[in-house]
Amino acid sequence: MLLALGMENGAPVGDDLAQLQRFHARGVRYITLAHSESNRISDSSYDPHRQWKGLSPFGRKVVAEMNRLGIMVDVSHLSDDAVRQAVELSRVPVIASHSGFRHFTPGFERNLSDELAKAIAARGGVVQVTFGSAFVNPQMAADTVAEFQAEAALDERNAAARAAGKPEEDVAAFNAEWKRTHPPRATRIEAVLEQIDYGVKLVGIDHIGWVRISTACPATCPRACAASPTIPTWSPACRSAVTATTTSGRSSAATCCACGRRSRPARRSTERALHRNGGGKPWRRGLSRACAAARCNSLRRDRTG
Repeated sequence: MLLALGMENGAPVGDDLAQLQRFHARGVRYITLAHSESNRISDSSYDPHRQWKGLSPFGRKVVAEMNRLGIMVDVSHLSDDAVRQAVELSRVPVIASHSGFRHFTPGFERNLSDELAKAIAARGGVVQVTFGSAFVNPQMAADTVAEFQAEAALDERNAAARAAGKPEEDVAAFNAEWKRTHPPRATRIEAVLEQIDYGVKLVGIDHIGWVRISTACPATCPRACAASPTIPTWSPACRSAVTATTTSGRSSAATCCACGRRSRPARRSTERALHRNGGGKPWRRGLSRACAAARCNSLRRDRTG
């Protein structure tokens, strides 16, 4: 059994490359370079302020150090320029741990363009399609883009109000009103299946996986965890994939989708969709070609001490 730990946001690295060694020593094996805002490493697809025009100079060093250590580079959440640069700079395959295809959601940069998905696959990487409604439903994707734009405008108005010594708008009230006027839209499972089929045709089955991101505790969950905060879970790029819990800096609680009802079919489906038995030594058996180059060295060290 292999439990892959990950960080969904490279912000905790700060400006200290030595932090990567510390995270690696604690078991971290992939890092999403940025999240919903740009940081010192990379521009984010959600952030309108593209200060780095892709990766920062420090971010380029981060990619190189992650390669050296055996930490997978995760390009989900990044701007198009940052994804392109990370793929070009990395000496081993990169992953998009939870991204969809922009073919289905025009204008939603958080999803990958066909060009970028092909570039990831051409270097041996993996794109994991996510169940998140905004990734597979074009109306929800448009709502998500509009929400980030509205939040950015609110931040600018409040910054101007603070500078002028005037009262700021209530952020909680803004969020409540947005949720009231933009309720979730029903999305059928076929929307996910269409993305998986599209990805297989576009880049090949060896480069496609799927991942379910949980945003709420299902009513049918057998565990009493409805009050627990949720964070993303994903199936790592390896055959023995055990659901790994990632951290975004906002919560470290396990989601209800960590229960057996969800995790067992996720493992089976990930195997069917993505992996081929690689043979070879026990620590390497089952790894897909896409993740073997990024992880074999670190797995060898982990197994041998």
